[in-house]
Amino acid sequence: MKHGSLGNSFWKEALDSAGQGVWDYDVRTGRRDHSDTWHVIRGLQPGVDPTTTDEEWLDSIHPDDRDLAQDQTNRLNAGELAEVNYEYRERHADGHWMWIMCRGRPVAWDSSGKPYRFVGTDTDITRIKASEDQVKIVSRRLALALSSVQIGVWHYDFAHDSIEWDMRLRSIYGLPEDDTPVPRMVWENALHPDDYADAIKIAQEALERKADYDLSYRIVRTDGAVRFIHSRVSYQEDLIGEPILVGINWDATEDHERSVALETANRLAAVRNAELEAARAEMEHNALHDTLTGLPNRRKFDAVQRDFNTQTAAQTRRSAILHIDLDRFKQINDVFGHDGGDFVLQTIAGILRDCASEGALVARVGGDEFAIFIPDAPSEATLSLMAERLIMRASQPIRYQGNICRYGISIGIAVAEGLGDDGKSLFVNADLALYRAKHEGRGRFCFFRDTMRTQAMANKQKSDEILAGIERDEFFCVYQPQFCARSLSITGVEALVRWANPNLGILNPPDFLATAEDLNVLAMIDRMVLRKSVNDFRNWAAQGIFVPRLSVNLSKSRLRDPNLSRELASLGPLPGKLSLELLESNFLDDQVDVVSDNILAARAAGLEIEVDDFGTGHASIVSLLRLKPDRLKIDKALVEHMAASGTKAQLLKSIVEIGHVLGISITAEGVETDWQIKMLQDIGCDELQGYALARPMASADLVTFLRGQRVRSQAGAAR
Repeated sequence: MKHGSLGNSFWKEALDSAGQGVWDYDVRTGRRDHSDTWHVIRGLQPGVDPTTTDEEWLDSIHPDDRDLAQDQTNRLNAGELAEVNYEYRERHADGHWMWIMCRGRPVAWDSSGKPYRFVGTDTDITRIKASEDQVKIVSRRLALALSSVQIGVWHYDFAHDSIEWDMRLRSIYGLPEDDTPVPRMVWENALHPDDYADAIKIAQEALERKADYDLSYRIVRTDGAVRFIHSRVSYQEDLIGEPILVGINWDATEDHERSVALETANRLAAVRNAELEAARAEMEHNALHDTLTGLPNRRKFDAVQRDFNTQTAAQTRRSAILHIDLDRFKQINDVFGHDGGDFVLQTIAGILRDCASEGALVARVGGDEFAIFIPDAPSEATLSLMAERLIMRASQPIRYQGNICRYGISIGIAVAEGLGDDGKSLFVNADLALYRAKHEGRGRFCFFRDTMRTQAMANKQKSDEILAGIERDEFFCVYQPQFCARSLSITGVEALVRWANPNLGILNPPDFLATAEDLNVLAMIDRMVLRKSVNDFRNWAAQGIFVPRLSVNLSKSRLRDPNLSRELASLGPLPGKLSLELLESNFLDDQVDVVSDNILAARAAGLEIEVDDFGTGHASIVSLLRLKPDRLKIDKALVEHMAASGTKAQLLKSIVEIGHVLGISITAEGVETDWQIKMLQDIGCDELQGYALARPMASADLVTFLRGQRVRSQAGAAR
């Protein structure tokens, strides 16, 4: 700074110590003086001015701020402003942009009153601006976080007796979402009468302690609605020590309602459990015999075994259990009804009584299961003769209401020497032997051997897991799209069952269907698949996703279910078409009446019929003419070896030609290569399905896939 031009050294030192860069500009002479601090804040050497004209100075200013700086300078020079005070960005000597706060005013005027000399200060406010930006960023983040969880914020200033509510809090309380002042007593006036006293007391006590507090209460909104509110309040003091309160509120009505519903459900469940336990205890105490057959039940059977094992003489006695299960009992119930099933159970009970040795205990230990406990068991040869006699007697047809009823039994036999096995182990061994007998073809008996334990237990464990999986609703659907062979546009989807096993993960049908069939629960799984897939089918339509056809597999047992026709009729109208897939191996050449009735019911309900896995050799042309399916699905094995076998390729072509002659559409499964797509198109297949086009996928993924297909289809049409 030039001496004398900017005042005495006292003011210079004062301004320098405050970080103020002083400037002095005389319009008449063009003279510009700047203090050392003015240079320092710009990264310049004192005494070296980077600019000498207004134009050069403006060039050093950020383009977005030049209009403001020029306007302020021009108006000050013209005498329109008594002073200037504005902020702008200027290029620092090292190249970065710095923020300057410029203040100035005229200090000398000519005879006409026009100012010609101006003095002012420049202050580097770059750090202040950076802090302001950071505060804005943090504020935006906080606002976003509060908005996402619908939390309202309020602030009360004791010194000025002022209260501020944000828009979310106004919305929670039902107030206008604008800038109108919030009444001083708005919170107290909104409190529910039953919660008013407690809420006010807690708030006042916390204020006296200058402590933060949490509060839950009800409010009555301006529209009369009662809402449950959670509140958190913080006591704070401003820079001069005046108290302020900052708080947040959020609407907890839904949480409260869920909590009440859960408490009610738990209470009802506890009452129900108590009732069930009381009923169970009563039945356990009173019911030691089966009311239908008059035989002891499983509880009585176990008690007799325990008594036998506690006898001293049992240590040298040989005991045996024959575990007996009726074959084809479900079919008997399906055909003759439960009364017919009861008649068979009573008949077999009489046979067991007649054939059991003296001193043996015959019991009904399950729905269609019986057991014979022999405390002094004969040799295996004698036990074999007894089992053969039982099987022969049970294989004789009986008459029920003028109809011939045929059934049979399978028997598992376990023998214990002395106390080598307790009663439970002996029964388990007999059960394992029974499982082996049924697995080997039914209508036979089998003795327990140690070598069968591991395999049988593994199978039984899988059976238990399947039953538990059904109870826990672990079976779900995935969907594999089907495509028009010519245009490769979507023609439908096939619902495929999967099992979300909690220990083994997602299992495919080959991992569990055979065991499920042994358990006679395959029809139950089919029913779940049909229900879930139809629900998904309707949900897709509700989302604007049109699926031309939904195909659902029906097992042999499901096809023979007398309740199937009623369930199909109850499905109601569907947004597209439902097609039932029947395995070719389901003995289409030897249909029983219930199968024919179910197929007719499906037709009456407007459903299509498909024959799955066609080409495996079970169905004849005659059966196709009788069934008149809408579609044949060529077995994957034929498609897979089409390239390697000319015979199979020719067979495929023949199947297509036969299908078209009969008016049946042909779908090829297991299409996994582009070459197969081309070949199947050439031989005239109508539809294709396989990994080369799309893998099975969950319902949500299918929606995304189909939307993508639609977008691509629309784009192609636009081109």
